[in-house]
Amino acid sequence: MTKTIIVKPLELVLQKAGLVSSEQVQIALQDRAFLPKSRIGEIMVRRRWITQQTTEISIRHWSDKIKIGQGPDSQSHLSQYF
Repeated sequence: MTKTIIVKPLELVLQKAGLVSSEQVQIALQDRAFLPKSRIGEIMVRRRWITQQTTEISIRHWSDKIKIGQGPDSQSHLSQYF
């Protein structure tokens, strides 16, 4: 049986974890329109909404969850690490 892996954008993972608001996500997406080479996480770090460490932990955490067949919709809550 083949497993379907759904990868959510970092901004949605951070929002679901309660680390950024929907308004902050919208602003970061608008910023990215003017800074197309920047990543959302980098923009959020520049605005001091999150730290670089938060983005690295978020990416590592969800990458591990995906590898073991869980994911951002599992019962694990990212904010428990902060």
